[in-house]
Amino acid sequence: MSSDFSMSVVQQEKCLQIQIRGSLDGSAVQQLLYTLCQYVDLFPLIVINTDGVFHVEAFGLNLLRYNLEIMKRSTEQFKFTGNHAPVFQSLINRII
Repeated sequence: MSSDFSMSVVQQEKCLQIQIRGSLDGSAVQQLLYTLCQYVDLFPLIVINTDGVFHVEAFGLNLLRYNLEIMKRSTEQFKFTGNHAPVFQSLINRII
């Protein structure tokens, strides 16, 4: 488990804001997915801010992509912002 990973969740009326920080490895993605599963049916838009991420492992990205495919949600439900947004957004675009 990545001891340097953390996230904060802020609920707004129709949007969920998730700020992720630290190293994004497989364990961190599992934590993120657990949170997403709790909220995915409640919010039409989930914004994940990646400004606090300093390392992204390929395994973590693949795990996230695979599980988002299983959720079979609209790719427009998830929006990534921050420094690593292009990496994550390209991952979402491959789900289509």
